[in-house]
Amino acid sequence: MSKVSFTLPNGLEIGSEVHKEVELRDITAGDIIEANEKSREVFLTPQGPVLMCPTDKVVRNMLCRIITKLGSLKMPLSPAEFNKLSAADFDFLAEKYIEMREKSNLDALGRDNQPL
Repeated sequence: MSKVSFTLPNGLEIGSEVHKEVELRDITAGDIIEANEKSREVFLTPQGPVLMCPTDKVVRNMLCRIITKLGSLKMPLSPAEFNKLSAADFDFLAEKYIEMREKSNLDALGRDNQPL
């Protein structure tokens, strides 16, 4: 399972400390399933209740599961803590996750990231 480390642009401020150093691990099928389960919401419509999984919550819940380090904070990161990150940090985390998945997919195919 691959891991990637990087520094967030803004970080998470808790007290007087700003936590910026991040480590992500690769996601598992269980992470995806649990993130979806935790993201489910019932919406009432004129036709009756509808069960939905808002994409933003699924992404947040998946990232909370795969962040193995954020400064010196205790993991796993809670959704409430994650929600305090800046939009720039959220975008940066999502981008790094996508890069990690693309590399993992290429490695699984036995290819590097060079063009054919």
